Amino acid sequence: MDSQTAVNSISKRRAYSSDLYGQTNANHPLRVGLWHEGEFSWEYPKKNLDNNPTRPLLSLLSIHHTSDYEILKMRLSTKNNAKQKVKLIVQDTVYGLKCNTSFYSPNEKAIMRYTVGGVTMMGGSISGRDMAQYCVLNQEGLNTLKLKESLQQGSLPLAWIAKEEICSIYILESEITNIESEEIIIWSFHGHTENQVSNLKNNILSKYV
Repeated sequence: MDSQTAVNSISKRRAYSSDLYGQTNANHPLRVGLWHEGEFSWEYPKKNLDNNPTRPLLSLLSIHHTSDYEILKMRLSTKNNAKQKVKLIVQDTVYGLKCNTSFYSPNEKAIMRYTVGGVTMMGGSISGRDMAQYCVLNQEGLNTLKLKESLQQGSLPLAWIAKEEICSIYILESEITNIESEEIIIWSFHGHTENQVSNLKNNILSKYV
């Protein structure tokens, strides 16, 4: 499956999402932002800022998509000689789907989303390092100035459990120079039970890491 087809398929599973800054990423509710030196912007699937040669580069390597899972592989690189602290912010939003609850599972190192129809487990890593921060918000919490200000500071508000229409956000952290690059894995698994999605993650994720 080519990247554009996979992105469209992922979009159909969820719904449209609008940008906190008034710019839209229509059809792409799964978004990845980059925070660097006090500046934040959404980088995937649509860049909100012009390319800056001093800013780290986030590149899409591949998308793998089935009815049971979605896995994105990305690469973070820079042309700067000095070590730079970079934060990747991953946002996954679902509208129109009533969730019983959503929260972070320390055992799975993932965010769990429970609905009437089943379970979704989502997470990511950067060069093997798991998420450093996370939060889950409902629709009301997503559209707040507090969240916008937190993203601009490279952090997330304290919100660890939510119900109804859910937005899950987490941060992957890196310190990078021009002599290296880092590989990012962003994933979600879907099933009828927690055991099913846990087994899917354990059996499938290792193939892409």
